[in-house]
Amino acid sequence: MKCPGQDRRYWTPSSISEARCPKCEKPVEFFKDEPTRRCTGCNHKLVNPNMDFGCISYCRFASKCADQLPVVMNEAGDLMKDRVIANARRHFGTDHREIDRAARTADHAEKLAVETGGDVAIVLSAACLAGTVDPVTKDTTAASKIMEEAGADPDIIKEVTSILSGNSKDPESKTNRLIVHDARVLSDIEITRLSTSGEREEGSLEDRFLTEAARKRAEELLRR
Repeated sequence: MKCPGQDRRYWTPSSISEARCPKCEKPVEFFKDEPTRRCTGCNHKLVNPNMDFGCISYCRFASKCADQLPVVMNEAGDLMKDRVIANARRHFGTDHREIDRAARTADHAEKLAVETGGDVAIVLSAACLAGTVDPVTKDTTAASKIMEEAGADPDIIKEVTSILSGNSKDPESKTNRLIVHDARVLSDIEITRLSTSGEREEGSLEDRFLTEAARKRAEELLRR
């Protein structure tokens, strides 16, 4: 979708902005009326961080794009997730091991959420930010700050931090809690296999996972 109410003949250099891909950090250029664009480095779909649809309330061309607003709202959710990923990477700095673990955990969490009906935004955010939580005190201050800076909804921040702190008791968030746990275990298995030249994990998978989808994914991982 591109805005039908803007004439590019009157644009200035400021009409083009740049954002870094949260996956590979390659710069991606956006025209100001482009909601999304693919990264030429890794093909990840980015959402334009400078896109503002407040004009829908007054623009005479609003009727031409109003029917696409559900798509735009989904893309806004994608933008929040991209910002969480990017901010988490900055938080970890040069700790490449934790960056790798967060990326692997997020990837597993997103796939498990699709398979089991979890909330992708919540589980992906929690998976990315698990490494920011102190293992002893369970302090989620850093995770909260990262999500606030990413523009996350307060309800999402509340559920993510409750999952990370281990204080989530809401029955409706049970699936999300199980997914984040299993995604973390999957990433640990993956990392361990890479560092031990593919040696098999000790112990039963039944004892390590809380969802059937994760057990099946682990079995596939161990067969590689």
